[in-house]
Amino acid sequence: MIDLTGKSVLDKTYEDLVRDANTGNIKFVEKNLTGLMDNNGKIILEATYGSIGDFYEDRAVVKKDNKFGYIDEEGKLVVECKYKYALRYSHGLAQVSTDGVTFGYINLDGELVFPEIYTYGSVFNDYGQVIVSISSDLQNGVYQLVDNEGTILLEHSSRIYGKGPLYYLVDDGLYYLYDTTGQKFVETGFDKVLSTDGYTVRIGGDDQSITDILYGEDKKEKARVTYPNGRSIVLYIDGEETVGLVVYGENEITVHYSGQHFTVPGERIMPWIDNGKIVVIKDELMGISNLDGTLELDYHYDFIYYQKDGFYLVSLDDSWGVIDEGYEVVIPLEYQRLNSQLNMPKI
Repeated sequence: MIDLTGKSVLDKTYEDLVRDANTGNIKFVEKNLTGLMDNNGKIILEATYGSIGDFYEDRAVVKKDNKFGYIDEEGKLVVECKYKYALRYSHGLAQVSTDGVTFGYINLDGELVFPEIYTYGSVFNDYGQVIVSISSDLQNGVYQLVDNEGTILLEHSSRIYGKGPLYYLVDDGLYYLYDTTGQKFVETGFDKVLSTDGYTVRIGGDDQSITDILYGEDKKEKARVTYPNGRSIVLYIDGEETVGLVVYGENEITVHYSGQHFTVPGERIMPWIDNGKIVVIKDELMGISNLDGTLELDYHYDFIYYQKDGFYLVSLDDSWGVIDEGYEVVIPLEYQRLNSQLNMPKI
């Protein structure tokens, strides 16, 4: 671990150092085991586990002897390592499985509050809801939208899609939208729903066109735009995931998302928009454009990845370094690898 001058801030070396994305603490590997230290190098947890995940809600998944459990940010084991797999916490619940086939959900104290009967599901979304199934045949099974209190909000014999506040499913050959209460959002049935993002619904046409419909929370249609061609893309705007549509023109790209759009130069883009900047690609080299379409950093690097506080991780000819928001080099490109979770002070 180095500072802005390139000087090491640790008095010893480790097999690996990875910064936790949410706490800023550092996971270190020593003799193939992982421990935890703070940003100043003070040991929080000696190298004990086969792996340590990122922290969510003061809990991180840990692995020991091929079983999974959880520790808190002080390194204390709060849920013993007894599961064949375990996912991160969200809304006070985490998905776990004892047999590796079916799973349930435990609370922050490790108590099983949703029995291990589910065959399909994930972490709870931003609305404290998750789509699950208890069917062994997922092609013909029953799916449920459930909240973190265990209330079944929606149940259907076909798969339920979406991450809220809109969900969708197929019923009698048509796609219907549902809200977070499990009720139909609108009565309209669509031939094909491709995705939902917030209150924007993307539908496909028989002629390969794509139409974006923007609804308000009042369920009224606010805008509708049809694109003769385009490609859906998952965008990360200041860290928040959204669904965008990319339309390619001659030496430029137009991106549409959540009722907004911008046009930037280049042949391709990276899917991250941070501080109003996006990485653009031309002739396999990367540069940086603002959303007004001005190329602020010419196509120069093999790879550019935005970090917090205006810094960028960059590589050229297999060497890595860091540039600042003015695109000046602050860590020379002389390293074989740099961690992708930087913790650099604002200059």
